[in-house]
Amino acid sequence: MTDNENCFLFLLCTNHGGSSLFAKLLCTCSNVIHLDSPLHEGHLINGIGEYLPTPMTHNCVAIWTEKAGIFEDGAQYKWEHIKNIWMENWRKNQKYRTAHPAIMFEKSPPNLLRAKLLEENFPGSHFIIMVRNPYAIAEGIRRRDNYPLDRCIRHWIRATRKQVENIETLENRIWFTYEQLCEYPQIIKKRLIDFIPQLRDLDITSNVTVHSIKGNINSGLINYNAQQIARLSADDIQLINSHLESNLDLLAYFGYQLLRPA
Repeated sequence: MTDNENCFLFLLCTNHGGSSLFAKLLCTCSNVIHLDSPLHEGHLINGIGEYLPTPMTHNCVAIWTEKAGIFEDGAQYKWEHIKNIWMENWRKNQKYRTAHPAIMFEKSPPNLLRAKLLEENFPGSHFIIMVRNPYAIAEGIRRRDNYPLDRCIRHWIRATRKQVENIETLENRIWFTYEQLCEYPQIIKKRLIDFIPQLRDLDITSNVTVHSIKGNINSGLINYNAQQIARLSADDIQLINSHLESNLDLLAYFGYQLLRPA
């Protein structure tokens, strides 16, 4: 993108993957304009479920990959209505009048299933793809959404396999892991600015209010994987491994390894 060209920026990250904190850090940029909706997510705007599938309307909150066929089906979307609702919302943000250029930002987790549809309907879209450790994701979904652990890890597998497809097919994308973001924030910041120079004032080390394993806190980037994985029993890890063992290519792609029960 050129220095004066507005663009759309979509964060592709599954739920419980660290996207809420990272999104708030992105929004420290003077040019990044978020939606006025819970968690800055466009699928949570009142009434939009009439025009696009949402986890709430399809009874699959937190495990929406179980209904991936619906979210990937272009016939389920009324794009002109969606774009009008999101653009009207973005324009209400005070930063819209001062951002040069305006980077319209959106982060609904099911976006990772409909990324190609977003690319087709929002010309010049840019995508940030982030993946997190499967054991931490599964633990977080079980703890916060009360699903059986096997459904949680299958959700990670489906979402992460789709992320590989997104990495390999989207035109304007950058990807990294949650762990890389937490451990090497300045390196990730440089990569992000190389990707979109208009993010040059990103404050990636600032503290923001987020919900974490410790509750609602004011925090910067912290890798909570160890604390979350410590909540898993040996039987839990064995169950997760029983699903991951047939998906070792996914682990290798992102640099993860099977854990062995203590």
